[in-house]
Amino acid sequence: MVIRPLPGKQTCKELDTLIDLRDIKTVLPFKGERVTAMKVGELWRMPFRLTIGHTESLGATPVDDLHVSLTFNGTEQGAATLTVYRLSESELRFRFRVDRVEIRTRGARLVQTIPGVEFAALGTDILSKFVSKEIAKQLRRYTEASLGYSRARSQGKRVVLEYIVDPRDPVQAQSVADALHGDFQKLVKMGWRLGTQQATDASTEETYRELQAAHDAELGAARFAAINAYTEKARSTTLNLPFLTSQNWASLTADDTMTRYTDVQGQIHFQRADKSRQSEYFNIPWVGPLVKDQAQRDVQVVTAAKAGEAYGDPIVIYLQQHGFLRATEGSVRDKAQQFSEIMALAGTRGGGPNPRMALPLSAALPEPPAPVRSWDDDRRGGEPANRKGAMAFTLVFNQEAVKQLTAATSDDIIRSYAATVDSIPAMKWLMENGRLNGRTGEVEYDWRAARKAFPDPFNDRGAGQRSWEEGRSRAWRARCPA
Repeated sequence: MVIRPLPGKQTCKELDTLIDLRDIKTVLPFKGERVTAMKVGELWRMPFRLTIGHTESLGATPVDDLHVSLTFNGTEQGAATLTVYRLSESELRFRFRVDRVEIRTRGARLVQTIPGVEFAALGTDILSKFVSKEIAKQLRRYTEASLGYSRARSQGKRVVLEYIVDPRDPVQAQSVADALHGDFQKLVKMGWRLGTQQATDASTEETYRELQAAHDAELGAARFAAINAYTEKARSTTLNLPFLTSQNWASLTADDTMTRYTDVQGQIHFQRADKSRQSEYFNIPWVGPLVKDQAQRDVQVVTAAKAGEAYGDPIVIYLQQHGFLRATEGSVRDKAQQFSEIMALAGTRGGGPNPRMALPLSAALPEPPAPVRSWDDDRRGGEPANRKGAMAFTLVFNQEAVKQLTAATSDDIIRSYAATVDSIPAMKWLMENGRLNGRTGEVEYDWRAARKAFPDPFNDRGAGQRSWEEGRSRAWRARCPA
């Protein structure tokens, strides 16, 4: 594949160039003068991909209009890619990359067809003549309710080798052409071995180091060289009720180790865990959902080690992201307020919120107007729900902060948790009246005393009376936040 920049800035004016089939450029043949003649922004890409997969499924219909299915899927993929990209008049990037990934997926799905919504009863002949395939697709979509669950595990390896050369130099340009000719054959073989599991970690690294040494002699030292090994585990649950709602809950954990062979040699290790939820409500055909809400929480840990040394202290990154469509002003402000409350606790060491660290929300999200009451009843008027947008919050714990976190005692954790806005009264009472069980890591306290301190206004049995949960044990235990 050859991608060439067009001289103009407006696409419509370049249509004559696009339809001129006389001006076609290919990657082959590999010659030094053709490398030198590349325009700035021009890209050559030569991919090779091999995929081997299998799928097994079982299905049953226990009752009319109800279908249950189980699916098992396995995929192994090997890919090798050569790219040449003209960065500037004096710089050309030559890169090869080999990927191998193995994916295993298991899933279950329950589908209930709703026969009461049979739009096709309007007349088969009419539908076949006047209703398009898209309309038929929408009708099928809105006559099924489904519940699904899936788990996937993937592991793979990626190798990258990159050089920067001067294409104006005939010797370097010819070296790139020679490397392209030889590497294409080698990468096809490497992609085949990786895709068919004929390559081990040791053989992959050995072949990679041999290729790097040969290119270093012709093209100079590599600008970037690395091998990346990774694993991922994912879970997903979906629920779909026609017209009403569509829900998706997902979680992912990932582990990634990159070994570098250039500059400061060594390893960089990444770990990641995230949870997300996407909600849609009142889904109308061709219009889409009227209300959407998407939230994701992500924690990432990064640490590095120089060659032959132990890993250093990690850095932790915490992210929250929210996207919404037709959300009320109050709900948007509540989400932002959560971020502000987190920041107000930064650096306080359990001393309570620090207003100076809180986020300045009043400018971007002013307080909503006072509740409006209608003349005929005492109910509150609705808030406008016309907001569309997204917000993101990122909190980075540097190495010193991580040291303090890992060195925190149980008392430190309880004191810090007690400083959160929602837990201040209860946690202060616990610190005075409870005790930490060092063996189980739980906070123990007398439920009778807690009942008197925090009576339940909705319990008509009165304070001091145990609920059925409390009757299970004379000592009520709550797990420590640690």
